[in-house]
Amino acid sequence: MTYISNMTEASTATKFRRKPNQPIKKSDKRLKENRDKPPANVQAEAGLPELLDHQRMAISVPDEHWMLMAGGRGGGKSWTLALLLVRDALRFGKSFRGALLRTDLAGLKKLQVLIEEFCNSIPQLAGTRYLVGQKTFEFGNGGRLFLHYLKDENAFGRFQGEDLSHIAIDELGQISDPAPVLRLLSSMRSPDPQIKPRFIATANPGNAGSLWIYENVISRATPWQPKHNELFNHEMVICHSTVHDNSYLDVEQYVATLRASANNDPAKILAEVWGDWSATPASFFGHSLSEQRSKVQWIGSSIQSLRDFSTKDLWLGLDFGVRAPSAVVLAYRTRNPINLPDGRIIAPKSIILLDEVYTCLREKDNSRRWELGDASINVRTLARAIEDMLERNGLNIKSIPKLHRIADAQIGAMTGGMDGSIGNQLATYGAKFAAGPKGSRATGWALMSSLMANAGTELPGLYATERMESFWATAPLAQHDPSKPDDLNLGADHMIDSVRYMLMATADSRYQSVSGYSSKVRVW
Repeated sequence: MTYISNMTEASTATKFRRKPNQPIKKSDKRLKENRDKPPANVQAEAGLPELLDHQRMAISVPDEHWMLMAGGRGGGKSWTLALLLVRDALRFGKSFRGALLRTDLAGLKKLQVLIEEFCNSIPQLAGTRYLVGQKTFEFGNGGRLFLHYLKDENAFGRFQGEDLSHIAIDELGQISDPAPVLRLLSSMRSPDPQIKPRFIATANPGNAGSLWIYENVISRATPWQPKHNELFNHEMVICHSTVHDNSYLDVEQYVATLRASANNDPAKILAEVWGDWSATPASFFGHSLSEQRSKVQWIGSSIQSLRDFSTKDLWLGLDFGVRAPSAVVLAYRTRNPINLPDGRIIAPKSIILLDEVYTCLREKDNSRRWELGDASINVRTLARAIEDMLERNGLNIKSIPKLHRIADAQIGAMTGGMDGSIGNQLATYGAKFAAGPKGSRATGWALMSSLMANAGTELPGLYATERMESFWATAPLAQHDPSKPDDLNLGADHMIDSVRYMLMATADSRYQSVSGYSSKVRVW
């Protein structure tokens, strides 16, 4: 008993004795009156910069809506993208498994550094580390974020089998085809019922993927208003911003830099400074293509009533595609001036694109996916479609000289079945074509651009009717190829390729014979 009594006295005298409960401070968050108060300013608690207005709007978009931050350069889109990922990693903890992708190493490295800075500023994410070899963030609360490249569908293999709660792509417009993106999104799922899997992306106009983004997303939505998107089959919000929305930059100086980098190209300036997607179109042919000068009315079979009309002046161009669309163009080369009802005069030796066949995929709402081919189309159905197109113009394929039916020479090497090459199969169905000239792409684009610029003048020009839907939908969206200044970059270049083959043949003396035979040109 003496031993126990001594122990009791010793224990009460220890310096580790628990202190009595202290009165609760008025600011204590456990108090009922403090529970409904809004959180303190982000800057005060986390040390982050004050958010811009459009960034506050972007982070307030509900989780059930996917998001595309699209606009001009310098608006702070990538910064907002990184902040959204860090915020959701903070919210969902171990249930957060995200993927952040770009097409280039430098851009990915910049995002990595930005996320590290965010994590160092947020006490709740203390202990976050970046595994360089695995390109993975392991957040202090158990979440994970994978950094990777995305250029084609092979990138899907990196995430096959993963349960990704978030997928974010910076500079979506650098991906020329939506197929890799759609394939990647199939990995979005989460076993946590509290998480709604979400896709977030940024994009600027004027890149290789501008066509499919503009056609499938931008042109179908109103900024900051949720709308169901057919391509992604999900509700989506377009968040628009430009350099003028970024008060952290010297706007005047940065705009001057953008104007200089655009080489005074009006379309590029509108795209990069103002985020104008409708201005993107005129980038490659910006100084030559004009719908006002070049677009003419389709007159169908009435073209045969033109003075000195001859079927010897008719031309066909073909760009054959398997997974990609097949594009066929019917053109007429004028012999004499043509007076249009609006007062314009089409000069002699001008090329008029009359009609087309374009076998692209159609969505449920009947909208057209210019970059994707219709898998149900084969050589036989394509030959039939060419016949139908000629019939509505009062023509038949036999009336067009064989050397005036121009196709990419590759159809002679492509095996489309037991009957040999695509060229041989087309010939079986009565649609014989000649191999096009082997000149460089740059030469063909230069010829096309020159003819576009001449439209509406006394010089031979290039004109197109309203029946040329794919031409008017895709040619204006062509962009300069950064690696080849004289070439263009376009995800759906099939129609302008067929026009290029045909134009190059019209300028080549080997194709001027109307007999249909030439020892220097291959005809299938």
